[in-house]
Amino acid sequence: MSNEYKEANDERLMESVYEIVDSLTEPAARRLLEDMLFTQGIDSEEFSWTIRRQTKFFIEQAEKAIA
Repeated sequence: MSNEYKEANDERLMESVYEIVDSLTEPAARRLLEDMLFTQGIDSEEFSWTIRRQTKFFIEQAEKAIA
């Protein structure tokens, strides 16, 4: 995949993500996040370990992102 193609693809992905998130109610966004974290944890043992062992890190990073 060329760098230009990847950048354009990443931009389209980002636009779609923002559209989804901006359109969701807070409870729906929370449920989506729960489902995605859980699914990733099931699919990836490494991600599951990270979620279980670095819970505070995830929370801190999310809070920093909105500060």
